[in-house]
Amino acid sequence: MTNNIHKLEELFNDILAPGEKPEDKIYRLFKKELGANNGRKYLSGAKLLANQGLEILSDESVYKPDFAKEEVEFKGDNSRTVKKDIYLTEDEAASPESIMKKMGFDPLLWEVISCKVTRGNYDVTLKLESIDVDGKKASEPKTVTNYKYSVVLSVKPIMGYLTTLDLEEVFSNIVFPKIEDYKYDGGNKLLELPFFDVHFGKYADPNETGQEPYNLEIAETIFKNAIMDILSKVDAYGLDIMRIVFPIGQDFFHFDTINGTTTSGTPVDTDGKWHKVFEKGVEVLIWAIEQLRVVAPVDVFYVAGNHDKAMSYYATVGLYHLYRESENVNVLLGLQPRRYVKFGKCLIGFSHGRKEGKRIQDMMQLEVPEYWGETQFREMHMGDLHHEASDEGGGVMYRRISSITPPDEWHAEKGYIGAQRKVMAFVWDANYGLELIINSLANSERKQ
Repeated sequence: MTNNIHKLEELFNDILAPGEKPEDKIYRLFKKELGANNGRKYLSGAKLLANQGLEILSDESVYKPDFAKEEVEFKGDNSRTVKKDIYLTEDEAASPESIMKKMGFDPLLWEVISCKVTRGNYDVTLKLESIDVDGKKASEPKTVTNYKYSVVLSVKPIMGYLTTLDLEEVFSNIVFPKIEDYKYDGGNKLLELPFFDVHFGKYADPNETGQEPYNLEIAETIFKNAIMDILSKVDAYGLDIMRIVFPIGQDFFHFDTINGTTTSGTPVDTDGKWHKVFEKGVEVLIWAIEQLRVVAPVDVFYVAGNHDKAMSYYATVGLYHLYRESENVNVLLGLQPRRYVKFGKCLIGFSHGRKEGKRIQDMMQLEVPEYWGETQFREMHMGDLHHEASDEGGGVMYRRISSITPPDEWHAEKGYIGAQRKVMAFVWDANYGLELIINSLANSERKQ
């Protein structure tokens, strides 16, 4: 089989090789006599086939050479070690993520424990040539060499047994809210809506906490009421909004795994299975984006929390693909622990604020020095503590953002109670900085 594969590769590369008249090549390879015009057309089609054929032969998921034997060791902690010989380019061999994909592991679901790569002597060289539509022109062939590597890869699951198919099923069930059109007339201000620490999927029983109840339905109602309350106030104040910033993550979800635990594995009180919570959470995020884009173009990005590092990022990836063709919704991917937005002379940073400690005071000027030098009004907005607080130093205002969630049993037992539950929205002027903070108190009475 290997010899036949090599002959097929030689044929494809011969078809793509420049320097011979098309009609002569067609006759030499296929014994078909053609004129110059038809020769160019036939060769153009043959080259398209050859390029596609070489791509297929280089794809491990389609063509597995004779040496591709696989040895898998399963361990009690759900990790596994796979030993296998595969083809890799030199760039792929230097990337654990590329190796994971070649070995059949989704990088969103697995992380590398160790990876040992040993290069062998066997290689396959491909010539990939770009051609124009009529086949008259051909660039110099691009040569790509795949080498045989012996790989020993050890990986462990990131979040239980959640699969990509599970996530695809969730997004296939999402229904868009019906809004007739999108109208906005420009403006000169930025609206920031940092819905931090929503803890979607959290369960709080007043009989256990002595505080307000909280579940999936109540969280959805409060969240939507806050969006509409803030937008109605923006309209009442006559604010000309140019752009909306809508960060997500920051413990939007209460848990991160199918077993109802946080990212670090801590069990929490939940209202329903992961699938129900995740689907409803994504539906609510889409609903919010649809309301916001009526007012102004929306920038969406992810900031990690400590409860839902993976689940919120999966939601962000889904939103990215949902809105990738949109002209007025821009969803940014990336796992940076901190994000920054520059708007005129304003610089806003976002962090969950849990791990940096006092080092947070150095982050902005170190991570975005070019923005630092171009701005005058700077703030770092953080969550995690579920209450409002602020401190100023070194040219930056550090704000802790309030939360709409009430205490659950654990927080009530520890005495973490009494914080005012609300959403805080910020209106920025490009030249004059923060002009307005809009507060929307948590309201569980349905208004929509």
